Amino acid sequence: MATRTSTAGSTPYNETEIVGLITDLYDILVRLGHYTEDEIIRPPPGGHVLDLSALSDDSRIDLRVLSIMQNMLMPRDTDRNVTPYMRPVAFLYPIPLAISRDINKLDYWAPPGHSRLDQSNALPTVLLLLEGDEAGGPSLVLDIADSESCLGFP
Repeated sequence: MATRTSTAGSTPYNETEIVGLITDLYDILVRLGHYTEDEIIRPPPGGHVLDLSALSDDSRIDLRVLSIMQNMLMPRDTDRNVTPYMRPVAFLYPIPLAISRDINKLDYWAPPGHSRLDQSNALPTVLLLLEGDEAGGPSLVLDIADSESCLGFP
């Protein structure tokens, strides 16, 4: 079940601000020695090229969500946690990008050959910023259509 929290004084969605905050986070992690600069993939001018081939329907993603994915930096090693229990999403690779569209991941942890990726449960305006490092772990989700809310899935 999703929980919604609204922050008083929230500002309307601003991609530049969100990308800037994420950049600040990784810059701090580099300064603290959690990552080295060469472990960070910064977007080239014009943004990352995304491979949407693993998506069942790439028209189900809002263009603003694609834009923020293209303009975010990310670590090369997405298996290393950024915060306790949460790791980054590897938008640069087709399978992790498709998996990020299965917000509830109800069948993702099924035995090999039996998992069913459900890409229909992510709203077009939702972006998975950080995913749980194990089944049932916390995730950080941004809904750009409702910029005053942050959705957390236990």
